[in-house]
Amino acid sequence: MREIKFRAWDKKKKQMLGEFNTDDFVGSEELPDNNTRDLIWLQYIGLKDKNGVKIYEGDIVKYIYPGTGTERIDEVKFITGCFIPDIWRNQEAEVIGNIYENKELLK
Repeated sequence: MREIKFRAWDKKKKQMLGEFNTDDFVGSEELPDNNTRDLIWLQYIGLKDKNGVKIYEGDIVKYIYPGTGTERIDEVKFITGCFIPDIWRNQEAEVIGNIYENKELLK
């Protein structure tokens, strides 16, 4: 069973907040004023990159596209019940940033 963990992007402070599991949501002092309207929640996808970094929604990953051998850079998204891109078999996937702090990496 995979870990259910989240991190949050604080839209007001423009910073990423730590890692939370489902037990952390109630009465957490780390959450700013417990005002979740200013937060964008990003779920851990259950995988780590080649350097052992946990991969979350909104991360920007560099990986080798299956079948072609070409290098790609994409945002991790949850679409229609699965995380895109499908990198679970890709041993060379690497988190290089996230869409909130490093959007320019997608250009």
